[in-house]
Amino acid sequence: MRLPKVPRFLKLPLFAIDIAENSYKYLSLEQSHGGIRLVTSGEGKIPQGTIQNSEIREQGALRAILQDLFQKNYVRFVACSLPDERGFIRSLKLLKTNVKKEEIGSALSLQLDAHIPLPPSEVVFDYTLVSEEGDHFDIVLRAFPRALVDSYCQVIAEAGALPIFVEPKLGAIARAIIPRGTTESSILLNINST
Repeated sequence: MRLPKVPRFLKLPLFAIDIAENSYKYLSLEQSHGGIRLVTSGEGKIPQGTIQNSEIREQGALRAILQDLFQKNYVRFVACSLPDERGFIRSLKLLKTNVKKEEIGSALSLQLDAHIPLPPSEVVFDYTLVSEEGDHFDIVLRAFPRALVDSYCQVIAEAGALPIFVEPKLGAIARAIIPRGTTESSILLNINST
């Protein structure tokens, strides 16, 4: 089934940001008549100690940086990548005899403690249905500590934008550079300044 095209006035002007321990990168694209057009992009420094081990230690410092960035670029809606080292990713098979396609999310929420080493109440998760093979579904489960997700979303909101989408950094990179429908293996390297 093909989804209907979303009218332009209903699309959110999305501002994507990658926040690392010592720097941030951002990008904003928009649909144009010839395809997709770059609106703005850039990067900046984050003072040492503001973020340590992927945890925001100095919320005020990060809030000030983001507030300035959002005001200069008229940002209202933000997509943010989360640090992979704090997340969990699992490849799972769910038997079709035990779960229907529309029940996958509910089934995973009941099994989180079997796959993620945190109490389910402390986890935020998402999944991708990779394929349906014979008697099972192939699933990729992604999860993060709720406190980590909440801290990034809170700083973004306090800086003046609405966080509407968060995902693991590697997932964002993969979605951006690997063509949809690719079945070949790929290797992604994310090389930072540190």
